[in-house]
Amino acid sequence: MMKISKVVLGFMAMSLLTTPEPVKAAADVGYKGGFYIKDQDGDFSLKTGGYIQGLFLTEIFDAATPDTYTFRVRRARLKFKGNVFSPEVIYQLEYDFVSPKLLSTFVGYKPNDDVKITAGQFKVPFNFEGRSSSSTLQFVDRSLLHATFGVPDEREIGLGVYLSWLEKMIEAELGIFNGDGLTTANVDDKFRYAGRIILNIMGHHGYKFSDTKHSDEPHLAFAVGGFYNETPEAAPATGNVETAQLTGDVSLKYNGLGGHAAVIYRNNKPDSAANTDDVGWLAQAGYFFIPNKFEAALRAVNIYPEGGADLGEYSVVLNFFAFGNHKVKLQGEYSLLTTDDGVAVGDDALDHRGRVQLQVKL
Repeated sequence: MMKISKVVLGFMAMSLLTTPEPVKAAADVGYKGGFYIKDQDGDFSLKTGGYIQGLFLTEIFDAATPDTYTFRVRRARLKFKGNVFSPEVIYQLEYDFVSPKLLSTFVGYKPNDDVKITAGQFKVPFNFEGRSSSSTLQFVDRSLLHATFGVPDEREIGLGVYLSWLEKMIEAELGIFNGDGLTTANVDDKFRYAGRIILNIMGHHGYKFSDTKHSDEPHLAFAVGGFYNETPEAAPATGNVETAQLTGDVSLKYNGLGGHAAVIYRNNKPDSAANTDDVGWLAQAGYFFIPNKFEAALRAVNIYPEGGADLGEYSVVLNFFAFGNHKVKLQGEYSLLTTDDGVAVGDDALDHRGRVQLQVKL
């Protein structure tokens, strides 16, 4: 009996001296730019995000077109993204309930921060405005330049590659797409080929216009982009239209200043008509006169389409950032829109547009 007691006491002593293995939590849950859940090894993760934009719009037209006064829900989007089985296998699903449209939805392989391959539907790498999120725009919406030359809905189905060198001093985005619009299968054997190359001269600029972080050091970037696409002509269908576009832009953020300028050239070559060459430019800049809270910005755009009326957009906006970022943002904007057909004096248009938008973002 004494021996048994000694053995029991020995086991008890060993158990007291032995440090138990810590129990790993099944998952990590929290909020960082969106609500997330992930396992301890990082092999599985899910992050949710999204935003809602409520808009009041008024348009006063120079012509006989009835004026507009209306409330709108401009965008209402929900996004899920993360990785599965490995940190290198990524995915994203994005939907807009207003359109309603399926937006950036893809799977990808990302072995490191310098390489990413994506397949599915995502943004076409062409111009800065198109690559920027509509939740981080300096103005209420993208400009007339993008509306004229940008890829509709900014996204198409395809295959893309992202590469960077020298700690992201040089970045390249390349892709091949169906070229026929959002969630649309290719109607022929022609594709859209697109690419964008960025040179971050100072720091890493990214795709945000406003300097909400009041950067202590300048972030300066130059970029060029382009795409080529061949699509069937509109009815009556008599052939195809070859479209080639080139763009160049420069972006700067420093000490509360956020500036951007771009020029875009387009050549249309239809089978049944003469070639046309169109060009447009944009310049905009904003400054936080109260750091992280109030920003005022100006924007000017001119479009010169061959064989058509010249167009202009001149805007001013006042932005209020409730928390120093784009999570809760109130914007008030006024724009003067001009049309000059160059034919006769007195038949040009001078329209006015006012917009107020409130954004709440997860």
